Amino acid sequence: MQFIPSQHGFTFPNGFRGYALPKFIRNRKENWLLNQNKVLHGLCGGMCFGAYDFFLSNQKIPILKEAPAPTDQLYEYLYKRQNDSYGYCNYNILKFAQWMGLSKQEIQKRMNIELRKLLSQLDKQNLVILGLITVKLSESLAIWKNHQVLAYSYNLSQSFNNSHYEISIYDPNLNRENNVILKTNIDPNFDCVLLNQDDQKYLRTIYGFFIIPYSYVKPPSFQLI
Repeated sequence: MQFIPSQHGFTFPNGFRGYALPKFIRNRKENWLLNQNKVLHGLCGGMCFGAYDFFLSNQKIPILKEAPAPTDQLYEYLYKRQNDSYGYCNYNILKFAQWMGLSKQEIQKRMNIELRKLLSQLDKQNLVILGLITVKLSESLAIWKNHQVLAYSYNLSQSFNNSHYEISIYDPNLNRENNVILKTNIDPNFDCVLLNQDDQKYLRTIYGFFIIPYSYVKPPSFQLI
């Protein structure tokens, strides 16, 4: 079965009200002091892990127009999967920080390895979670501005003077858009952009990406709306 964002992605955008706090903190009555309704946070990793979970379990994804509130069961599930995406002892957070400080030459070297691993997994019909480096340390210390997406297929485009891969992805920031790709040139000159082919205004420079290990968790049964 082919993963299709318009069928298997979440129906709400990656914008959740309040702060990304553990359950025992976020549900305390004193939190009204934090002005939770005026703040949004993302759970892109949790949404990618969650979409993959639902896909593997052949379970219908909950249909919601707006992101679930921090008190909802679905939010708690996505929050836990977000933490899973950080890896053991937050290893992947440290990896994001490390890659943000790499030189272009070192990024290029590592990207050639990651790209081969990615294509190998996609050839085996596996979906792959990718951590995207969208900001450099020289620009900002905001590690949370990086992103996670779910890759599900790829295409090789070749011409006389240019060859590149178009990697089809599910991007939680774009709801269920089917035509979102990660476009990357073939080595030795690495270049990568995140592009929504249906909206040319959505174009983001990607400094690098790496594979984030995934392990399946059967999602709970949620009431469909």
